[in-house]
Amino acid sequence: MNHLVTRRVGGGIEMLYQAPEMDNAAITMPFGRVSIGMIFPQQSDRAHALSYAYACAVGERSRDSGDSNRDPEKSYIVIDEVEGTAAKAYYDDLSELKDRYMAETVFCPKTPPSSVDMLRRTEGLAYYADDNSHDLRARFPTFVSKDNVASIYPVAVPEFSLIQQQIGDVLRAELLDPVTRWPVMTKGAKVVRRLMFPANLPTRKLREGMESSNVHRMTALWLAVHGLENTSVRMDDGENTISTHRPGRTGY
Repeated sequence: MNHLVTRRVGGGIEMLYQAPEMDNAAITMPFGRVSIGMIFPQQSDRAHALSYAYACAVGERSRDSGDSNRDPEKSYIVIDEVEGTAAKAYYDDLSELKDRYMAETVFCPKTPPSSVDMLRRTEGLAYYADDNSHDLRARFPTFVSKDNVASIYPVAVPEFSLIQQQIGDVLRAELLDPVTRWPVMTKGAKVVRRLMFPANLPTRKLREGMESSNVHRMTALWLAVHGLENTSVRMDDGENTISTHRPGRTGY
């Protein structure tokens, strides 16, 4: 599918796609929020070159039962990805990913601290220094608005074996109806899983990385899903604020 536009609708995000495989039909994909999971490119001591870096954008859907004592049922769809070996181009791609899907947060490794600081100082991603929208649009081709910036959230990354286990758990987990507690089914009578990376979205590198247990790609995915699973957005005095909540049933 070809992404056409992303817009804010009510308290969520709506993406419009064109599906060539369906006679160019327009497909709408709603999400509550979108986050990016990313790993930092590291400099090699030997060649002064940058090693592989990868990031993916993940959309969250949340189903509420109406019971304030019960967590909502969350599901996640990987919608796009970027990779790179040059730091400047990679961070530019992150900014474009943020703009294209109106991502609100970037979950990154906690170390090294210098890389976290650099991410927070990346104009076009985490902030805009200029107040002139015309000038910003000239400098940043995918500029949406001055308010469309991402909050940076560093996360302690566990051993890769735990990342593999937890991703496997959420991949196998069935999405349950929050009221009936029955599995949600597709129109084709297939069980909906809590984590999906559709083949008709640009997720090929991640799907290949899952098959080969690629540490970079799976860590970026883990960061995005872990971040979304363990935070929620509440309305507070008219502003979106991040708040933590208890871990979900998958162990995240």
